[in-house]
Amino acid sequence: ERQIGLQSRVLGTTFGHWLVLMTLALILIFVGALAWIVAGGNDEYEANIHDGFWYSYILFIDIGTHTGLPSSEAGIHRLVAVAISIIGFLWSILFLGMVVDLIRNFLDRLKAQYEKVIVRDHCLILGWGENMMFLLEELVAIMQKKSGKSQASTSNSVTGRICYCRRRALPMRIVILADKPAREMRQEVNMHFCMLGQDRLVNDTIRYKQGSRTNLTELVKVHAHQAEKIILMDSQESSNCTDQEAISTLLALGALPSDVAFKGDVWTVMHDKDSAKVVGTVLEGAEGVVAQWAVRQMLLLRALVPNVGYAMIQLSSYAKSSNQLSVQPVPPEFLGKSLQDVCCLFLHAVVFGVKQASNKSFHLLPEHGSYVFKEGDELFMLAADAKAATARRPASSVSSIKPVAVHLKDPGDIVQEDGQLLLGPTVREPQVVLMVGCPTDFAEILSFLDSCLPSMSEVHIVSSVEQEYRDQQLQRHFAKFGKTDFDRIAVTHHFGTRRDSHHLASLPLDRADCAMIFAERESPDELAIAVDSRSLVVAINLKHCLDERKKKGATRKKCKLVTEILDCKTRLVVESNDSVKATGSIVYTTACRTGVYAMALSDRSSYNAFMQVCDANVGNYITACDIADYVHGEETLSFYDLHDRVFQGCKGLLIGWRKKDKRHAELNPASKDEPKVWRRDSGDELLIVRCSSGISEVASPKRAPTTLLEDSLRSDVPPVPPLVPLVSPAQNGKEDGSPSPTPDPQGPVVDQDDFQLLKADLPGLVVDQDDSQT
Repeated sequence: ERQIGLQSRVLGTTFGHWLVLMTLALILIFVGALAWIVAGGNDEYEANIHDGFWYSYILFIDIGTHTGLPSSEAGIHRLVAVAISIIGFLWSILFLGMVVDLIRNFLDRLKAQYEKVIVRDHCLILGWGENMMFLLEELVAIMQKKSGKSQASTSNSVTGRICYCRRRALPMRIVILADKPAREMRQEVNMHFCMLGQDRLVNDTIRYKQGSRTNLTELVKVHAHQAEKIILMDSQESSNCTDQEAISTLLALGALPSDVAFKGDVWTVMHDKDSAKVVGTVLEGAEGVVAQWAVRQMLLLRALVPNVGYAMIQLSSYAKSSNQLSVQPVPPEFLGKSLQDVCCLFLHAVVFGVKQASNKSFHLLPEHGSYVFKEGDELFMLAADAKAATARRPASSVSSIKPVAVHLKDPGDIVQEDGQLLLGPTVREPQVVLMVGCPTDFAEILSFLDSCLPSMSEVHIVSSVEQEYRDQQLQRHFAKFGKTDFDRIAVTHHFGTRRDSHHLASLPLDRADCAMIFAERESPDELAIAVDSRSLVVAINLKHCLDERKKKGATRKKCKLVTEILDCKTRLVVESNDSVKATGSIVYTTACRTGVYAMALSDRSSYNAFMQVCDANVGNYITACDIADYVHGEETLSFYDLHDRVFQGCKGLLIGWRKKDKRHAELNPASKDEPKVWRRDSGDELLIVRCSSGISEVASPKRAPTTLLEDSLRSDVPPVPPLVPLVSPAQNGKEDGSPSPTPDPQGPVVDQDDFQLLKADLPGLVVDQDDSQT
């Protein structure tokens, strides 16, 4: 123990290091003196201890002293002098190195104590995760659009992105505080943006600081109290620890001294809805962003209703899309005009919705034509930028438009009689859906598929996840809502490795309508790029199996293949590889999630509007519609003509279309005044923002079957057991409402006992006595 203690004191401390170094110097000088005495000395320094020690010292300290010996000196004398000088030179290097290290440590302590990021009105990012590169892309794109800077006409040959050749600083600086060395963060960011041709741009914009985001001192050093925007990033893909760390950071922000209290907006990336609810309580003014489920819907709709899914993905990104959502106050000249008239007045933008002054939420009225704009109302616009959102059509062109009066087929409500959420023509018939992978939220995924697919649809899941885990998740999901099975879909479980072509070939590929390959992590700490590699292998194998079936004539229809990708490096590879892109549609879910975070950071109103469109319980939907519903034969119509017909037919807002000969849908089309040829049998689709007419009536015949499914997507409502369809007096009896003894075939009549049970389960249900008797 004494030996270990001595070693720790001598070799484990700075004082011990200096003691060893000085002791070594004395020993070497003494040995040099003895060597000089043995050599016999010379006329200037005799062979005694006094002269030998002094001459050894000056040779040891000043390595150039030996050069003063004349060439006539004895060889033994010159040899001893050179040896002492070389040993002294090596010791001097050690000595100077320790001095430099001592000074560096002292300067580092001063820097750690007094260093601050001198900046204000900046965007502060707390934390570092896999989605950091995507977030920086979105923030840079937002700032560029807001600053209105022109873009160079050249583009990157690898990614197709715009290259900003001139060195132009962005209007707002970005500061990153993370528990990671600043040099590593800078290198990773510079390398990523170098691939995009924007490395010189971010060098002047982004500052880095290593430190804990829960440390009050570190928060003060990055001037958190003077930041205009603060966003708390997640360090992992999904973990309760991440939400707990976010709450701890909010507590640290709230604990800042009163004289440095911050005034900026605080947004927290959360994974759990229940955790997001307490964000505002922990820190007043802060808001939690839960984008996981919204992005999951984009992936699902990209497979089920491809054009709707593509539109939602485009709306979620500033960096990848040429259009963005923005909020514009209603100009004074629009007051007193109807929404239908206002929609045709914009030249480079489309109206996405209305925010009434009397209603803080985003709401599309069931009767758009009857709504007249009032003071304080706002318009949600879809346009390239704020300037394009305000450009008006010439008065002459507006007055020359004469809507063609045609007989339009009623498209019906979005919520069908059996409860299906009909978002496009591709889900009118029973579907066969393949799920390759079993993510942790697969029960919620199945619930969403059950709400969007018609009856008699099939869902096949193949994964190596054990049956016991799947059953437990499904039982927990069903118990939460008082169900025993899904309403419209039949689920079949397959077990095996996803990468095995044999297991993929066992799926009903000949009948499949779409296949979704999910990013399934084999361990919580698995890197995103490793998950992406496995997903791409599965996509290529599945594509090969489908092609083989097609060659044999065993496939009856085209199967839509959608693959989930996480990592930004994988995206750069995929976008430059045509062979990989040919496997099907790629959905970068991490990028979409980050786009939603950036939208919240940029414009709270636009974020709220987008999230409510993604929420099935609100009743606002982006839908796809066949052109045959609004065109007879072959007609030549402009965007405004089609918008007028859509408005008359379903009270919806036309925001774009997808031509059959084009790969992707086009939002906010250009040249809206230009007439285009439309044919009824062309297969073109229109993209429309609609509101379900029965969404607000909890006990209506159309609403009741979907209440359970829509409430399953929310965590802020109590569990509701399955409801039987209710019928109104007019449906169940005579026109005057008197009851009839014969039940209507549309649904059973609920007796008084059952009605009392339903009232107990639905405390918010208000029905008058006449209806209750029925």
